[in-house]
Amino acid sequence: MTLERVAASAMQADQPVQVLDHEFEPFGLSPANMTTGGLWRLRGTAADSRGFHAFHAVLKVISTPLRWSGIDAVPPEMRADLVAQMPWRTEADVYESTLKSFLPPGLRIPDLYFVEHLDEESAGIWMEDVQEDPAPAWDAGRYAHMAYLLGRLAGVPGAPMGVRRDLADFVAGPGEHVFIPMLRSGMLHSLPVYDGVIDEHLERDLLAFVEQIPLLLAELATLPMARAHGDACPQNLLQTGSGAVALDWGSFGAMTAGYDLGQLLAGRVNDGLMDGAMLPLLAPACVEAYGQGLRAEGAPLSPALVRRGFAISMAIQSGLSALFPPQLDEPITDELRDLVHARAGMARFLIDELSASAL
Repeated sequence: MTLERVAASAMQADQPVQVLDHEFEPFGLSPANMTTGGLWRLRGTAADSRGFHAFHAVLKVISTPLRWSGIDAVPPEMRADLVAQMPWRTEADVYESTLKSFLPPGLRIPDLYFVEHLDEESAGIWMEDVQEDPAPAWDAGRYAHMAYLLGRLAGVPGAPMGVRRDLADFVAGPGEHVFIPMLRSGMLHSLPVYDGVIDEHLERDLLAFVEQIPLLLAELATLPMARAHGDACPQNLLQTGSGAVALDWGSFGAMTAGYDLGQLLAGRVNDGLMDGAMLPLLAPACVEAYGQGLRAEGAPLSPALVRRGFAISMAIQSGLSALFPPQLDEPITDELRDLVHARAGMARFLIDELSASAL
């Protein structure tokens, strides 16, 4: 049975086990995640010939975007394109692939127990419940080290590449239908939450950036591609005593070299855990470390090309949505103002980085 199989894998048992009790606890599901149907932590007790043992595991259900809770917001005529752009089986394919054997020392994926095929449009991934170190310090050194490991992931020869990912799809979807209309609506100077946080120069520069997007996408198409985790934010890079464990591989694929740096640097800002004003201090070392990782795998790229790929992709992926956190429709609090302020600092950095990185 499924639970016995999970328990035996979690316990690394080499003999049959009997599950005596268990409970599932839902956790961590973002409503914006279109291919994750649910996340649960499983805890229980099992017995074998050696005695009684506690065990724990994680179940992640993945499914087609057509089963996403927010699918009604997607016009029917766009849903086929959405499914094509977001292959829902990617994460299961990663866990079942040989990728883990190519990862550099200090970076791994959770141990896979098994993939349970639920139906033609969904599957359950039973895996290790990774225990992160309490309150890891995300200082400049950690950011640079993670950037180095992401560079090695990008450049390692022979590893699976995944599907090709195109940011033009993001622009044509959430960009044109959600974030660009919001930027053009005038809400940045009409909603009280932005008072004293957004200045007219940032709004002007973001609107000018929107007009440049077609040219930036054309330039992006000429830059080198590399393997990317796809969502390498700190929240998905759990820090343990033996190194980092990378979660959430659903966006894995071939992207512009430097793409993962954008997610690495945006993640804690998006959650209000770091001020965007820190990015000019962190980004140069991260770009350099990513390049060192590429060179370590025999795949050197010009630092200028890495920086440019990072700048354009982060500006599009994170810049369009920077000033519109999901909490925007909640009552205004000091915490919400601080979050908007932090993300405004990121938007300012991205606009400046686009200009400074121009080739």
